[in-house]
Amino acid sequence: MLSSTEEKKGLALSHLLGFALFSEVALNVFKFSLPLTPINSIPIRLIAIWLLMDRTGRIGRLRFGIWDALITGFVLVSGLGMIYTATTAPAVPLSFEEYRKFVGLFLNPYLYYLVAREGLNRRGFRPDITILWLVAGFAWSALVGLMQTRDLFHARSWSLIYANGELNFLRQISDNANGVSDDNASMASGTAAWWNSMALEMLVAFSLVFGSTFLRRPRWYEWVLGVLFMAAFIATQSRGGLAAFAICAIATFVWFFIHRKFWMATIIGGTVAVGVIIWLLAVFALKLERFTTTIEGEKVKGSVYTQSFTSRLQQQKQLIDIGLRQPIFGTGPNFGYQNMQVWSPYTLSGSADTNYGFTFAQFGLVGLAFLVSIQFYLLAFIRASVAYRPFAFAAFFVGVAFTVHGLVEFLLYGRTFMVMNVLAAYAGSPYLVSEQGRAAFKRVVKAVGPAPIPVATAAEA
Repeated sequence: MLSSTEEKKGLALSHLLGFALFSEVALNVFKFSLPLTPINSIPIRLIAIWLLMDRTGRIGRLRFGIWDALITGFVLVSGLGMIYTATTAPAVPLSFEEYRKFVGLFLNPYLYYLVAREGLNRRGFRPDITILWLVAGFAWSALVGLMQTRDLFHARSWSLIYANGELNFLRQISDNANGVSDDNASMASGTAAWWNSMALEMLVAFSLVFGSTFLRRPRWYEWVLGVLFMAAFIATQSRGGLAAFAICAIATFVWFFIHRKFWMATIIGGTVAVGVIIWLLAVFALKLERFTTTIEGEKVKGSVYTQSFTSRLQQQKQLIDIGLRQPIFGTGPNFGYQNMQVWSPYTLSGSADTNYGFTFAQFGLVGLAFLVSIQFYLLAFIRASVAYRPFAFAAFFVGVAFTVHGLVEFLLYGRTFMVMNVLAAYAGSPYLVSEQGRAAFKRVVKAVGPAPIPVATAAEA
């Protein structure tokens, strides 16, 4: 039972932050924005304003940490880099309007980090409630994705409000030369912009549900949600997501093995080995074109969705060539709208489905250093000194998925980066003692009474 007004406000903050996360995932149906403010970002910004005005009920201070330095430092250095590039290389098509848009997209997830860290300093705040709201949003996305697969309730039609405009266009033209509808158009995308993005988000949701099982047994509803997220993950048919899942499974084996939970590590390792064998047999037995193309290479131009590993490498090479023209700061953030019709040796026509090549082209070595730093920050939660913190395993798991899936998808502006910021806030706090929150006081002094008076024995008497 809550004993004070401050604790009640902390509980309310938990639900408000959770709803803001939920709205980013499940209510992203609005395609317009207010000046300098995406419509789905209004809740988190109102919450931040409230916390700035109301300073009561705090049990700690918001300190500037490693994650803060990485995020703010990258924004600042990339801005200085744009000024340098505009001065020394006028031929590079730079736009400070593009930089402003980049700052807005990039710092919005960081605002979730700040609110989550401030929440940990408020009495009555419950991190587990915010995570449950986020899981509920991903559950809705998973249900939408499964309905899209079989077109239940005409889901492929009404769910277009969630998808990226380019994805909708591809689905409309996904017919082969004989005019037969392309089966790959049934790939689940849920409430995400792309099916690849949804695949990663389902892995993220899976880690949020089962991340705490390193410390306790999973509850019945967590088993149900885990099955739901895995079914939706399979429905995306994402090859990059499958590779990320395989590496995450290996990383989970390493996590349990390092922390001397050998029986669980053996079960995980054996399950992954059997699963990989079954998957390879199914791919070639059922002749799944998307996966056979990935393994064998693309021989004939087929579906608009089919892209071989070779084409991914060629795309990476083009991006690296652009980045090498400005290797330190890159060519600056460019969302492509203004330069789409203008040819330039500093721009790339077509898709750019990679985290590393795209980041190098836009932000140079500075961007790559940032990516490596945030990935190392999350992967470092495998250390014994921090591994038993709440949400530490989830942060590690998401870090692995982000690292691997970045080979086939640009993720820096996606919703996964928002979840990474929230997990960095929770797992990075040394005072978070359980999923339900932190202790009210940092230090506990044990009461010591007076020394006992010795009692004389019968012999001494």
